Amino acid sequence: MTTRNIEPATTSRPPPTQAPILPSPTFQSIAPALTTENPTEASWKDFYTPDFAAVHQPMDSENNEFLIFGNLDVSPPTENTSEALAAFLGRWEGVEIGPYGDTGTQLVMLVSQITPQDGIAYLWAGTDLQYPFFIKEIQFRVIPGDSPIIEWRADLTGHPEGKGVVGLITFSYDPVSDRLLGNIRVPPSEQVARSVELHRGQARHYFRDYPRYLQSRRIIFNEYEAVAQQRVGRGYALYLPQGYEVEPQKTWPLIVFLIGTGERGHSLSLLTKHGPLRVVLNGQPLPFIIVSPMLEVLPEFRSFPESYLDDLLKGILSEYRVDSQRVYLTGISMGGEATYRYALHRPDLFAALAPLAGFDPKYLPGATLEGFKPFTLPWERIKAIPVWAVHGTEDPIVPLSAAQKTMDAIKSAGGQVQFTVIEAGGHNIWTDFYSDPAFYEWLLDNSRQSDE
Repeated sequence: MTTRNIEPATTSRPPPTQAPILPSPTFQSIAPALTTENPTEASWKDFYTPDFAAVHQPMDSENNEFLIFGNLDVSPPTENTSEALAAFLGRWEGVEIGPYGDTGTQLVMLVSQITPQDGIAYLWAGTDLQYPFFIKEIQFRVIPGDSPIIEWRADLTGHPEGKGVVGLITFSYDPVSDRLLGNIRVPPSEQVARSVELHRGQARHYFRDYPRYLQSRRIIFNEYEAVAQQRVGRGYALYLPQGYEVEPQKTWPLIVFLIGTGERGHSLSLLTKHGPLRVVLNGQPLPFIIVSPMLEVLPEFRSFPESYLDDLLKGILSEYRVDSQRVYLTGISMGGEATYRYALHRPDLFAALAPLAGFDPKYLPGATLEGFKPFTLPWERIKAIPVWAVHGTEDPIVPLSAAQKTMDAIKSAGGQVQFTVIEAGGHNIWTDFYSDPAFYEWLLDNSRQSDE
C-alpha cells in the first residue's frame, strides 16, 4: 500500500462565514411579529462575517483554534428586563436530544441582546462543527411569565428560500441547573420532535486548519496513491501512541475502527467524529495504534469492501510496529456490520471484535434492498475470537432483534460472546462506550494465539 501523508495547510482554509451582520450597539425592540408574510425569513437568517476573529475568539497564538462566537458582544439587559429574562444572556453550548438520546447534533448559541419583548441570538449547529449546517442570526420574541420563554420559527431543512419544513423552537431557563432547555415542534403537531440542552461551556471550537490540530494530538491523515483505493476511500486517519518514537523496538496493539453510514465521504473530521479517535481528541491518550479508513458514497458498495480492508491492513502491518497478536476490530452501525463481515473473511488477524449497533444483513429487514450483502461464510470461522457486542433497546435504525439474532447465531456456532444491551438506548450507544476505560482494558486482556 502506497500512501502520501497530508501535511497541515500552509494557508488557512477559508472559514465558513464570509460577510458581516453584527449586533447593533443601539439595540431596541426589533424582532418581527410571527404573523409577518414570511415568519421564517424574518426570524431566522444566515449569518455572515468578513472578519472571522471579530466574531470567534482565537484560542492559540497561531490563530488556528477559535471559540465559536467567543468574541460576540453581549449587551447588558435594559432596566425593565427581569432577572429571569436576563439569565438567557450569554454563550451556551450543548446537544440535540431525540426520542432515543443524543442525535449527534451539536449546538453553540449566543444570546446577545434581550428585552421584555424580543431579542437577538446567534446559532452554530451541526453533527460536525467543522462543517456546520446552520450558522444563523435569530430574532426571537419573548413569551412573558414567571418562567419566560423565547421562541422563533425556523426552516429546519435549510431550504435556500425558506420553503422547507418550518419548526417552532422554544427555550426556557432552568435556574436550578443553570441551563437552557429547548424544544423543537413541527406545527400543527404539539408534540416535541426534538429537545435541546445547553449549558455555559467553552468546549465547542472551530479549527481553520483541522489537519494541523489533529497532528497536535498525534493524529495524521494518509492519502492513498493507488487510484483503485482512492475510488473506495481517499485515505485513512492514523494515531500513533505516546512513546511510539522513543521506543523503536516496541510493538503496539492496533485498533481498526470502521465508521458508520453517516460518516462516509471526503471530510477528514468525519473519521474523528466518533470512536477511539474521538476519545483521543477529548484528551484521553490511548496505548494503541489506531487506524480509521474513509469510505466513499458510491452505488457499487454499501459497506467496506473486503479487498479494500485487505489492502489497508497489509499496508499498516508492514509500515508500522504492530503487535500482530493484538489486532482488534470495532465499528459502529454500518461499521459494526463490516466488523462481523471482515472478521469472517480474515479470522486469522484479530484478537477481539467489538461491533456496536452491528448486525448480519440477513436479520435486518430492508438491508439487502439498501445494498448490504448477506453473510455467506459460517460463523464457526470466528468462534475462537472474543466478541463484545453492544446495542440499544430502542434503536430505531437497527432493531435490537437484528442484533439478538446475530448473537444467537454466533453462540450456536460455539462463539465467545459478550452482549451488552443498553436499556432505553437509541442508535448512538457508542459515545459512552468508547469513553469507558474498561473497553480498552478488555481489548488488552485478549491476545491472539501465535501461529507457530
